Amino acid sequence: MGPVRLALLLSVAAVLAAAGAVYIPYNTSAGVVPGKLNVHVVPHTHDDVGWLKTVDQYYVGSNNSIQGACVQNVLDSLIPALLKDENRKFIYVEQAFFQRWWRNQNDMIKDTVKGLISSGRLELINGGMCMHDEAAVHYIDMIDQTTLGHKYIKEEFGQIPRIGWQIDPFGHSAVQAYLLGAEVGFDAFYFFRIDYQDRDTRKGTKELEVVWRGSKTLGSSADIFAGIFPKNYEPPPGDFYFEVDDNSPVVQDDPLLFDYNVEERVNDFVAAAVAQANITRTNHIMFTMGTDFKYQYAESWFRNMDKLIHYVNKDGRINALYSTPSIYTDAKYAANEQWPLKTNDFFPYADNPNAYWTGYFTSRPALKRYVRMMSGYYLAARQLEFFKGRYSSGLSTDSLGDALALAQHHDAVTGTEKQHVANDYAKRLSIGYTQAQELVSTSLACLTESGSKSRCASPVTKFSQVSPWLVFILFYQMAPILFFALRILMMRITLRVEGVSSRLPMSLLRGISNVELREVDVDAQFQSHGPVVSSCAVSAECSSLQGGGQFSVHECPGSGQLIECPEELCQFGSQQGVGQISVLTEELCQFGSQQGVGQISVLTGPGNGQLNGCLEDHNQIGCQQVGALAGNLGSVADCEVLLPRESPVAATSPPLLLRPKPIQVYFRRRRGARRVEETALGSSPSQPPAAAVNVSTSRVSEFLSSITKECLLLNVTYCPPSEMDLTKGKSLVVLVYNSLGWKREDVIRIPVFSDSIVVHDSEGREIESQLLPIATASLNIREKHVKAYLGTTPGAKPKFWLAFPVSVPPLGFNTYFVSNLKKSAHISSKSTQYSPQGSESSNLQVGQGNLKLQYNEAGKLSLYSDSKTMVQANFEQKYKYYIGQDGNGSDPQASGAYIFRPNGTVPISTDGQVGPIPVDDGNGKEVATEIVTNMVTNKTFYTDSSGRDFIKRIRDYRSEWKIEVHQPIAGNYYPVNLGIYVEDGSKELSVLVDRSIGGSSIKDGQIELMLHRRLLHDDGKGVAEALNETVCLDKQCEGLIIQGKYYVKIDPQGEGARWRRTFGQEIYSPLLLAFTEQDGGNWANSHVAKFSAMDSTYSLPDNVAMLTLQELEDGSVLLRFAHLYEAGEDKDLSSLASIDLKRVFPEKKIGKVIETSLSANQERAAMEKKRLKWKAQGSAADEKVVRGGPVDPSKLVVELGPMEIRTFIVSFDHISDKQQL
Repeated sequence: MGPVRLALLLSVAAVLAAAGAVYIPYNTSAGVVPGKLNVHVVPHTHDDVGWLKTVDQYYVGSNNSIQGACVQNVLDSLIPALLKDENRKFIYVEQAFFQRWWRNQNDMIKDTVKGLISSGRLELINGGMCMHDEAAVHYIDMIDQTTLGHKYIKEEFGQIPRIGWQIDPFGHSAVQAYLLGAEVGFDAFYFFRIDYQDRDTRKGTKELEVVWRGSKTLGSSADIFAGIFPKNYEPPPGDFYFEVDDNSPVVQDDPLLFDYNVEERVNDFVAAAVAQANITRTNHIMFTMGTDFKYQYAESWFRNMDKLIHYVNKDGRINALYSTPSIYTDAKYAANEQWPLKTNDFFPYADNPNAYWTGYFTSRPALKRYVRMMSGYYLAARQLEFFKGRYSSGLSTDSLGDALALAQHHDAVTGTEKQHVANDYAKRLSIGYTQAQELVSTSLACLTESGSKSRCASPVTKFSQVSPWLVFILFYQMAPILFFALRILMMRITLRVEGVSSRLPMSLLRGISNVELREVDVDAQFQSHGPVVSSCAVSAECSSLQGGGQFSVHECPGSGQLIECPEELCQFGSQQGVGQISVLTEELCQFGSQQGVGQISVLTGPGNGQLNGCLEDHNQIGCQQVGALAGNLGSVADCEVLLPRESPVAATSPPLLLRPKPIQVYFRRRRGARRVEETALGSSPSQPPAAAVNVSTSRVSEFLSSITKECLLLNVTYCPPSEMDLTKGKSLVVLVYNSLGWKREDVIRIPVFSDSIVVHDSEGREIESQLLPIATASLNIREKHVKAYLGTTPGAKPKFWLAFPVSVPPLGFNTYFVSNLKKSAHISSKSTQYSPQGSESSNLQVGQGNLKLQYNEAGKLSLYSDSKTMVQANFEQKYKYYIGQDGNGSDPQASGAYIFRPNGTVPISTDGQVGPIPVDDGNGKEVATEIVTNMVTNKTFYTDSSGRDFIKRIRDYRSEWKIEVHQPIAGNYYPVNLGIYVEDGSKELSVLVDRSIGGSSIKDGQIELMLHRRLLHDDGKGVAEALNETVCLDKQCEGLIIQGKYYVKIDPQGEGARWRRTFGQEIYSPLLLAFTEQDGGNWANSHVAKFSAMDSTYSLPDNVAMLTLQELEDGSVLLRFAHLYEAGEDKDLSSLASIDLKRVFPEKKIGKVIETSLSANQERAAMEKKRLKWKAQGSAADEKVVRGGPVDPSKLVVELGPMEIRTFIVSFDHISDKQQL
């Protein structure tokens, strides 16, 4: 047979085969079948909110040269795929992505998706904004980001997530199990990454699924079902990956086509199911069908899963069904099994003998510190937001909350992302901080003006009484001259407003009327409206003026609220962008209201294009023409002057009625504002004030702008507000805010220039202070980092740290005044300058009180002595570094962002600054500090779980299995978020930290903390980039310098918990410092210098912290309290605590208190009633668990048992003075 004839026959056969193909209906309706092995097929995707690409790049699918991933494609393709078969199901986790996608959908798609969610075909599980980490995060951040996501899901979809899905974090904390699991109402919690030895042991004993009791204190009341995946969170062994670019064989079920493989694919599926069933209890197993960023073409996955379910069930050996973790959990619960009991946590995680994922506990320590700083700031800012009053269009903390939520992702705060992604997280935090800072500044200004415990009134009320004049100078550099709409905050409505501009051309002018005075607020866009409280008229006589004019505002004599215009009316338009002026049609007459920064109103005359104004011919004031500062809008000023007046100004001619339109009056505050000095304020229109910067206003505007001066770079000795010149009679005003619920006494320090300084408190009393010389090394860091981060070179270098004690009431502030001593004044005995004592050849003892530290001749700490507690210990602190493994040789595992693998077990000891870490020798280095004592600690130490419970650790030991020790250093490192301590039966050595780091006790009596890491090799865990952080200046880069703190204390046995808990909370919630200046010493006379939101005689108990005080959109308040102690941790404070809500809110009438789940998405009682209660094997009878009882609505007292956190929605019947800023 010839080749041509053979080809023809094959072609005919192919055509005939194609003609015989038929439609195959797939039966995917299977449910659970009793007596069979049920395989729950769970389609899912895992979408990191940042890792190799930024969160935005992942969503839109850009920067695909790094990774081909587009979450928008996943969600776009998912919905039509689900609609093709009502049995198909899917779960989605990351709310940061889902909410972005949701906001871009039309109503039809939204209605469709809501139907899928309500029917259970699309399940939103876990529910946080991200899949947060569990090692490098603080429990408050975990709660906050979960609450954000749960709140949105409840409000938008009416759903309450019931499953935890933490499938990718690198180890799992006890706090996640009981707090972010049971206490948010989850019925189960599924995850993957546990130690490889632990996994192998559990497979052999069928203990991959357990009841996890994460809290010793809360016992079985906080148990949760925990499922550990046998291999990973991907499809089972056997090649079941069905993305269009995957290599797995698809299910080819057309017998008329080549490569028919139904039997083979069914056998692969059944074999994988049987293998997993052999290590799993009950006849239910889960197949996780998906992995990172899959389902970008969802139909490819569902088409093959349809076929698998259809043919596997037709085969009959097992039963396969579309499922979700909720359905799977219910099936496990229905089996009525007793499950193995798990306690403690799953740290550290290793996936092979030389790969302990403990390096990330410390990776990117600067980012970790930034996250922790912003977390504490967010807590304080929400309190101040509540004091000010939150409204939907006002300034808010939302942006910072969103940025912090993203930063908790398991490839964010962990430091396991690429450098450009780390930069993106930091940028988002910076943007969020900037917006929150505006709110904090406004709120503090308000509180210093009013001192209200219920709601801030307008801060202008008091400060505007300094002088009979308020002067506003507005700039715009473009022609023609433009009239800005002004928003002016006023207490009185009997006022006269005069306006002057020297550049107005001679024109025919007409009158207008009906200027509305409104209660208003300054929001992020500087625009908001409250209810109208008064209406005023602007009247004008038609006349020709040359060179200027004015208009007046007076109280309306009647109810006629009109804007009146002549037939030849000048037109009003609104500018939508710089240089683009939109003029309304000639028939309209209205003021365009200001909608955002840079949007203004413009007036042009019909036909000639010249600017016209509505003016009245009174005595003219004149006009300021001043130069604009860099970055301001322009250089021509239009001065508007507000004068108190007892009687209205009469109109000089009757206006002509055309069309009624409202005119809104605004005042816009601009950055960099300075107040007009009182001496420059004139007493009559003929004596105009002089000013030379953007906006000149009363004292309140000065404080509003200057109070924004906070010092985020104080750790590198940079604080411009405190470095002011005090030699010309000015004083520095330092406002110290305390976000804790108890009185706080501390010592603060700020950089200053003068060596002759005195500090006074809010009552005018001089207090003790000390000047400490600033080290040259610190000033060098300041110079370099300020220029690198801010792009500016700092000015003259301050010479001293000024340290002074402060005492701040709970939920309140105190004010301190720093001034220069006059040359002729007596040098205060309370102001001292430090001078070193001792000599190089002798021991040096430091400390004037009970605590004394002794340094030896080599300058090393050698003795710790506390005469109050009678504790004394030999003590040494030193630095060392581990040389990072490079991954060469017989074992390719290197140290990297995830992995800590030192080269050998004996470190090289060194003393020095933490950075820049030198790598010129070709070795990456991991710098640690160790504190060494002679305590006998029996291999035992304690580390915190996400800042909450302390967990006992024993070196080279695991309670669930016999560990094979391959890495004696890295394998004994644990995450430290709050602290670490050791004890020897007579005393305790505790170390607390200011950020998440890794720590251990490698030897008895020793505590070790890893402070910084700089490595030259990737560890092969996916990031494909060495952890080599640098700071670049003038194209020269060197290693990142880390400036941090840790705190050390030795206490008698059993007494260390009080310091760890109290001081640990103070580290998390540092004092917030804000600065302004005063001239003449009269600031305290016109401001509230000391304030507490709570009853002046009340504070929270010593064992209670207020975690959340946040006003919600409907005016109710999210309130969250935490008991800080575990059961038996302290003889006095591990007890039931009580909070009196009436004294927490002394000037509010509490209407309703509803207790909710931890994430505030359901009532607590309903949650407890429906949450599944699991049976645990060998569970001894719990010690009595102490929890607080229901809140009596008449007494309004909240009780807290040890380790209990309670969350409430509080509504107020009345909030006095609902004015806003």
